[in-house]
Amino acid sequence: MNDHAVVKPLPWWLLGLSGLIFAVLLAGPALADHHRELGIPQFPFTVLVAPLMLFVLPAFQRRSGMQQLWNSPALIAERPRALLTILGSAAVVLGLYLSNVTVWPILGCSLLGGILYGHMLWRVNRIISSAPGNQVRPGG
Repeated sequence: MNDHAVVKPLPWWLLGLSGLIFAVLLAGPALADHHRELGIPQFPFTVLVAPLMLFVLPAFQRRSGMQQLWNSPALIAERPRALLTILGSAAVVLGLYLSNVTVWPILGCSLLGGILYGHMLWRVNRIISSAPGNQVRPGG
């Protein structure tokens, strides 16, 4: 018997929600600065979304069983890609924001960063779910 419970894949909506939160976190300053141009109310997006991200990340770790496999070779190999996804997305969006371009490239890159972030979490979740002892039947 394994010393940990079988971990089921996380629902698609949690991965999608995480990507959306990351995208809004990236775009937050641009959304606040260009709210009139976008026709949205002035709102402190970053201030309100950052704590939400701090809630979703531990939920992902706990529900996915990541802490059980933290030092596995597959997760260690995924860390550079994860770091590149997070820091690369933030660097591109920050660079666009500081270069005073219109808001649309910033929003596009933020959305792409959120999609990449959600895909990264999907990859990590697949690694965890396919670890020995964690295989589950489809639909189960």
